[in-house]
Amino acid sequence: MQIADSFDTLASYDEVDLHIEIDDKTIVKKTTAQRGIQSLMGLVLTAGGCPELAFLRPMARFHRPLQTSEEGFYRPISIYLLAQYFVYKHGGQPDFELNHLKTHYEHLQIVNASLARRLRAATHEDAAINAIILLDMSAEYIPEMIERSLAELEYLFEGYLYSIVPPVP
Repeated sequence: MQIADSFDTLASYDEVDLHIEIDDKTIVKKTTAQRGIQSLMGLVLTAGGCPELAFLRPMARFHRPLQTSEEGFYRPISIYLLAQYFVYKHGGQPDFELNHLKTHYEHLQIVNASLARRLRAATHEDAAINAIILLDMSAEYIPEMIERSLAELEYLFEGYLYSIVPPVP
């Protein structure tokens, strides 16, 4: 657990000066250790070889460090729906009801719980563990949001909707 070793002595709420360089972008932010580690762990886990996390792999290519909770909801659903387009193009049955996405996130919660147990045994402080807990809170939140409805984001797509069906006066 090389990453765990790097953060072994950081407490969750230790302030850190985060400096991230991705392609032609630089992000500099003062934040807590757990938020910085959460962002790094999110990238490392999605880019890794775990078969339970393969559905998140496209997100690694377009990683968004320190994303907001709205971005954390919007991005995986958008990427999943794009994946369903490719499923359809290859002759498969697309899942536009997002049922399989809910299942993926249920499995992700099991992976996160296991990882948190391993980190708890491998570290002295709690920053890395709490980073996984923050990731897990997102994993728990997404299926709930799907259940409640995506209606709160529908307004963002009015331009698409009105190009197909004109608004009723």
